[in-house]
Amino acid sequence: MLTHPLLRFPAATRRIIACTALFLLILAPPGVVSAVEMTSLYTAEVPLDPDADDPRSAAYRSALTEVLLRVSGSGIFSDPELFDLLFPNPASYVVQFRPGEDDTLWVRFDGTALEEVLSRNGQPVWGSERPLTLIWLAVDWGQGEREIIGADDPERSDDEARTIDRNRLLRQRVLDVAERRGLPVAFPLLDTEDLARVTFPDIWGGFDELILDASRRYEANSVLIGRVRADTGQRNRWTYNFAGEERAWTGEPELVVSLVADMLAAEFAIGGDATLQSVELSVAGINTVDAYGSVQQMLSGLNVVESFAIASVDGDRILYRVEAHGGAERLARALRLIGLIEQDRFENAPFPGESSAAALEFFYSPLSLLRIALIVPILMLILRDEYAWALGLFFVAGFSDGLDGYLATRFDWQTRLGGLLDPVADKLLVAGMFITLAWVEQIPVWLAAVVILRDVVIFGGAVAYNFMIEPLQGEPSRISKLNTALELMFLFFVLSHAGFGWPDTITQTVLGASILVTVVISGADYVWSWSRRARRRSE
Repeated sequence: MLTHPLLRFPAATRRIIACTALFLLILAPPGVVSAVEMTSLYTAEVPLDPDADDPRSAAYRSALTEVLLRVSGSGIFSDPELFDLLFPNPASYVVQFRPGEDDTLWVRFDGTALEEVLSRNGQPVWGSERPLTLIWLAVDWGQGEREIIGADDPERSDDEARTIDRNRLLRQRVLDVAERRGLPVAFPLLDTEDLARVTFPDIWGGFDELILDASRRYEANSVLIGRVRADTGQRNRWTYNFAGEERAWTGEPELVVSLVADMLAAEFAIGGDATLQSVELSVAGINTVDAYGSVQQMLSGLNVVESFAIASVDGDRILYRVEAHGGAERLARALRLIGLIEQDRFENAPFPGESSAAALEFFYSPLSLLRIALIVPILMLILRDEYAWALGLFFVAGFSDGLDGYLATRFDWQTRLGGLLDPVADKLLVAGMFITLAWVEQIPVWLAAVVILRDVVIFGGAVAYNFMIEPLQGEPSRISKLNTALELMFLFFVLSHAGFGWPDTITQTVLGASILVTVVISGADYVWSWSRRARRRSE
């Protein structure tokens, strides 16, 4: 009779592995991606005109026009004859509809069928994975009132309510046109860190390097910087930074956001007439099975990739043969978007019997995955009372965290994938160790429960906010960062005391009390601040 390998462990070991696996499922994001996935590209809510000859058919046509603007750009949207030629019967693509508020109709279309028609007729198709644009918007309201528009409205007195309203209206104008174009956008938090690095004169004076540097924390793919003079005849000035290039525009926010959408659609939309080209893609840094699986999943999810196959493996480098729509340049853009780090191009010998293909070289940095991979070995060593070895692996995990941060800063190896994995790796490691050390009675159970409860509450709130209110762009507060630092120091001292008898228990007691205080304060701060933001968004 065959026995599952997990069942060969002692009962206590099986229980802790099961608890750790459950916690991994709770905290790990489903399908971490670096670009923003737009989930409502093929739905639209449009007015339902009761005086029209066929109100529902007219609404279907209007809704399909809105959908095609997001998916295929402004070409079909501005050409009624082409629209009628490609989609003579919009109702045939409707899969769901329902009445909306204020005489509107909500409609969902068959996205696959629409994409087939567009591709078959040589029209571009822009997939659901789209780059995030961060918007810094400085507004001169006149009479000395100047302000930066943030993701949320700060606390104001009753006398300043007018400022809140006009800021909200201006921000909403931008968000409305971005939603119409299917463009993911975000405004800065304008928290202490932002305000320490960027001021109104920095934006107004065109010191874009300072702004771009402050934008790195948001892992945005492009940055739009606006300078708006309200209620004057002077033109608004905008600069747009994407892929190392800068463009300057003037005009109203609606026009400029549409220009950004058109530019990104031209970069990432795949035309139905785009020819398939063979590209040799080398990806280095693939040291583990998890890294291999992640890269395979990345390539499978790119709409620019028709097919791919492994040509050769050399150490940590895999050479892929990719059939890509639009060739190497289009593939390179897509790979940069999903978070791979582009290296210098290289020349390889052609495959046997074939002509040389275009070549690209990218690097996959899995240091965060290394910390995740070390979690189970550390917990197993703790369960076996081998605290010295556990302390050594814990030190390796901490060193990889520091090295990850150094490489990101020193060489600008900052990707959205890394930005998402890094805090996940830290939280999984800390939570797993608190659970395990409580299990072996090295720390109080109540302390582990408080730490885990805080993280579960924060994570649950973040998920709810993201799906019920708006996409979440968060950053740990200072008290939260202090709490994490204290937890790591506490774990280090607990392992050191268990393995070598140093430091004394008084030090652990003081750190444990400090953790309790910061857990309560940081948890309450998160709940209060994000609840207040949710209420304002729903008003």
